[in-house]
Amino acid sequence: MSKKLVNRILVALLTGVAIILALGGATNSAAQTPDPIPGYLSQISSANLTTVATDLVTLYGPRREDTFSPYIDGNCTSSTTIVYPLSTIEMAAAYIRGRFEAMGYPPGSITMEEVPNGAGHNVYVTKVGSVYPNTYIEFSGHYDTVPGSPGGNDNASGSTAVIELARVLKDYPNRYSMRFILWAAEEFSSQRGTAFYGSTYHLFQALERGEQIKAGLVMDHIGWPYPSDPTGYFNEVSYIDAESERIADMFNQVRTDYGITIGFGKDGGVQNSDEHSYWNFGQTAVSSGGGWLFYRPNYHICGDTVSNINFTNVLRVAQQNLAVGLKLDAEVIGATSTPTRTPTSTPSTPTNTPGPATATNTPIPGAGFPSAGVVDNFNRANGAVGSSWSGTTTGYSISTNQLRVGSSGEQHIYWNSTSFGTDQEAYVTLSTINSSGVEVGLVLKSQSNSGYNAGLIDVVYNPGSHQVQVWTFQTPQGWIQRGANLPVTFANGDQFGARARANGQVEVYKNGSLVGSRDVTAWPNYAQGGYIGLFMYNASNTILDNFGGGGSVVTLLAPIPTNTPTATNTPIPPTATNTPVPATATNTPVPATATNTPIPPTATDTPAPPTNTPVPPTNTPAPPTATHTPIPPTDTPVPPTDTPVPPTATDTPAPPTDTPVPPAEPDNPEANP
Repeated sequence: MSKKLVNRILVALLTGVAIILALGGATNSAAQTPDPIPGYLSQISSANLTTVATDLVTLYGPRREDTFSPYIDGNCTSSTTIVYPLSTIEMAAAYIRGRFEAMGYPPGSITMEEVPNGAGHNVYVTKVGSVYPNTYIEFSGHYDTVPGSPGGNDNASGSTAVIELARVLKDYPNRYSMRFILWAAEEFSSQRGTAFYGSTYHLFQALERGEQIKAGLVMDHIGWPYPSDPTGYFNEVSYIDAESERIADMFNQVRTDYGITIGFGKDGGVQNSDEHSYWNFGQTAVSSGGGWLFYRPNYHICGDTVSNINFTNVLRVAQQNLAVGLKLDAEVIGATSTPTRTPTSTPSTPTNTPGPATATNTPIPGAGFPSAGVVDNFNRANGAVGSSWSGTTTGYSISTNQLRVGSSGEQHIYWNSTSFGTDQEAYVTLSTINSSGVEVGLVLKSQSNSGYNAGLIDVVYNPGSHQVQVWTFQTPQGWIQRGANLPVTFANGDQFGARARANGQVEVYKNGSLVGSRDVTAWPNYAQGGYIGLFMYNASNTILDNFGGGGSVVTLLAPIPTNTPTATNTPIPPTATNTPVPATATNTPVPATATNTPIPPTATDTPAPPTNTPVPPTNTPAPPTATHTPIPPTDTPVPPTDTPVPPTATDTPAPPTDTPVPPAEPDNPEANP
């Protein structure tokens, strides 16, 4: 063999070995790419969580559109020396915006989304995804409160977690777009007659813009642990379908993957927060509720102060949400199982302009309304409403030949003599309107003459807001509002009427004139017949007369176009359904003893490196062991201003950097008084 040939063979062999080694090294390098999640988990700061929650409670609680002074003690005593120029909900919105600006988010990424009817602003920051910029992972929690509560656990706890995750993930190179949202108007309001109002409005707007939702991760009252759990801490995750249950199971898995010491539970369909809005639009969402389902001291009362929050529970639920959010971000687009559903009935700006639910299915009114006669003029002896009515009749009585509503609460009654056909109508004369009442309504197409659980349509007038809403009920979805509110004012003596057509259109009438209509074709019984009746909610002292209706004789002026059901629904349950569980134990968060430098709310400041809390080890998880002192309150924020809709350009975030971490919280926090 020649020397040249030997050399060629050696070169070929060496080249082959080099290629094999290079390929093996590349494979090993890819296989050994570190998981980024632990580094981000370690950056969640308990001190920051405590600071923001303390500010929201002590500076702005109760956070309401009708309140201008904060409470100064646990007895809900309003300050007489602090009177803000804006409502406390708007002052809190400005504070949240200031926190986002101080993190270094550009102004164009921060949105102050005005919610209609003076309900406040949804405040959120958007990080545009590098791969799927039009598909969103949304971390969220509401920051408003019920009247008579400073809103510590409900829900400064979830609000502070969302704000802290926005800080930690600011430079995370997200593939999907991410939003960090603080909702206004989650709590039930008699002014609006609704709950989950802010998130419902946001979902309407987002889907109208053609955005897709990969997942909503909602955090509400996450500072309540569950003392009976072996860990002492707890997070119950609500889901409703297969995809949301898959995500709920991820909350369980990340406990093991990343050593997050917290108890876990999941429940199907418990709608106790803004996940309700996602579900009613057919979107994927889960809700972290802490131990709320089992343990909720001082729920919706004055005692829900900062001392009612267990910040270790807040920390660990925030860690779960971050880990699940980043795992979702690593998935391919096929993992988004929720189809886009674009609403067509709400305008892009917060107005209440009446009109049909869709541009392609405009109902054409019949030749006249009403077409059916009076079925009960109440001209009989004073007393009970009578045997022709069924349902919750105890709150109604006949007096001076009129029907009187004598009690508060929710009262459906049904004209039970017959079930009418697929085109039907109902109407009543509003003899005396209680202006402080919440809802005066007409029932159409009820599938039962004893209650609403079998399904029905409610058309309700709110005398306070001067608006009519169209609702449907169907198990298990619950109450769903169909389309936007219809503005109309009824006076004493006016006739209030509604007609439900076989094609799924519901029309609203005032004194025989069409006010507007809404599409209910997404309700499964829209093409069926049923019972008609009346519905009252907190409408005592209302007086009614001349109830009429039945099968509707409809002479159309032109054919009605064939309708394809679309997602045009505004799901807002008419009442808050959370019933507090009596407290059986008490729990006090760890007293704050450390100091953390406040983040000034300015757009140009460069935030200091975060002070971090370590994640408990994977094999032997242990609770954090440090205590902190809240950051001193920041300066009074400037009033919020409207900002453009979230950006559409792609961010190029920098990779995270490791930062030193302080000691964690004590293993056994003291019990609350």
